[in-house]
Amino acid sequence: MKELASMSTAIIITLFVLPFVGFAVAPSVGTVAATDPISLNESSSIIVWCNATVTDEDGYVDVTTVNATLWDPADTTEGAADNNTNHYTNSSCALSGGSGTTVNAACVFSLQYYIDAAEWTCKLTAVDNTSATGTNNVTTVTVNQLKALSTDATIAFSELALGATSAEQNITVANTGNTQIDVSVDGYGSSDGDGYATVCTVGGSEISLSNLKYNLTAGQDFTANMTVLTDLAVTLADFDLARTTDGTPSTKPIFWKLKIPSSDVGGSCSGKIVITAV
Repeated sequence: MKELASMSTAIIITLFVLPFVGFAVAPSVGTVAATDPISLNESSSIIVWCNATVTDEDGYVDVTTVNATLWDPADTTEGAADNNTNHYTNSSCALSGGSGTTVNAACVFSLQYYIDAAEWTCKLTAVDNTSATGTNNVTTVTVNQLKALSTDATIAFSELALGATSAEQNITVANTGNTQIDVSVDGYGSSDGDGYATVCTVGGSEISLSNLKYNLTAGQDFTANMTVLTDLAVTLADFDLARTTDGTPSTKPIFWKLKIPSSDVGGSCSGKIVITAV
């Protein structure tokens, strides 16, 4: 009987060993500190900031950019387009003081005087070389209310005869704050409380406050429909001058007429009208 030759099969296994590669770590944003409260300047912009320390375990140089959004969550959303009333962004916050795993981020914003008086949120987002992100925010940045106005510097009634009533003149009031306003009005000749609308250069003469009147509607009769200016501030509660929302101040006129006494006055006359935002 023929013997069967024994057979064996060799199995060769090749092992591939890959070097260990650690996972990149996303940056983290520390506590956000912001200008708070924010007090505005009438009719001009101000600079405010949101700052934080960013940490990246891969080293601070791994942080490529930090951006920030400042918005009024009661009036808009974080992802909305920028609007000078309620939404601002800074896409390139300044990075400084980097050491080890941390770097400081400073985000500044130029805010207009008519932004919402509200509780705003400031959110910082850090981005690293792998596009990984980390965020943090502060939700209680208070923007204070600003009641302010500007007016024409002078009102000129021109030359008038004794006993004459002037043509109507107006003072334009502009809202230079961030909320709707009413106004108060009062006046004096040369010193507050003297009871005069003007003091004149001839013979120390004066024109009484009762001779200077105003109305919010043009074309009113001096005697029947216009209000006498007083030396105590009177609030015009229906003035309702809207806040500015687009960079062009909201305005509204107040109309004035002056009656010259029939005697005992002459020369050049001047006085003060005081208009205050309320």
